[in-house]
Amino acid sequence: MNVFKSEVEALEYVLQSLENEQDNIFERAELAIRHCKKTLEVVRQRVSQLGFKTLQEEAVFFKEIKSTIVGYLFYYISLVQVERARPYGCPKKERKFLIAQIKAMQAYLMKHQELYEYFLRSHDYRDQDYFIRKNAPYQLSDEAIASMVDFQFATPHDMIFSKIKGYVLSINHLEKRLAIPLTSTANKSKANLQWTGSKADLVELTYALHASGLVNNGTAAIKDLAQGMEQLFAIKLGDYYRIFLEIRARKNNQAKLLEMLRTSLISKIENLDG
Repeated sequence: MNVFKSEVEALEYVLQSLENEQDNIFERAELAIRHCKKTLEVVRQRVSQLGFKTLQEEAVFFKEIKSTIVGYLFYYISLVQVERARPYGCPKKERKFLIAQIKAMQAYLMKHQELYEYFLRSHDYRDQDYFIRKNAPYQLSDEAIASMVDFQFATPHDMIFSKIKGYVLSINHLEKRLAIPLTSTANKSKANLQWTGSKADLVELTYALHASGLVNNGTAAIKDLAQGMEQLFAIKLGDYYRIFLEIRARKNNQAKLLEMLRTSLISKIENLDG
């Protein structure tokens, strides 16, 4: 079971990296889904080849391992669906739309309230009813189809459990979105500062601050720093992760801006000192 947990931990590390570094939600979701599918195939092959030593191990796998991976799939797919349908240009309509999406997901959770509470309370007393393949009775629901088509790698409840996990993540994400002002003027810098260098220069500065650990005692994510720069200078960096890859690919002087800043500062000090 430890090898399965290691696969999930490795996946979650990659997903967190994407959250921190990839600003474009469609590209982030595409990459995340690709990694989820790859991890799911790895664990599927291992289950097919080796099976489980005990019923408890089988229940833990479908309850904690598979449902976590598939839960992330539901999460990223729902993010894309919401983003594609989200109304742009009108903050009130956007807010109303996001609230409606949250209510729809909450309705699903209430539809499966028993299993949802089972998840919230981390119960285990019905694990062998829910997450053992041969013990679980068939259900007449869309999610149960997976256990009929691929009965070696599904139980009638693990897909519902996965969807619950994915929707909980999605609801948390959308609620955070609602906590941020949606007006177009909200992100404009009050100091009216304008960045007149290139975006690559600002990305270089942002990554330098992140690497230095000088913000929030080193706990600030690159995504948060990038958003802070965007707000401060009223600029949209776009795909700053791709820009950073281009900086890394420079054959010479990868820290071009920092070298220029160092030279400018020393020159100013020397001029002031006479």
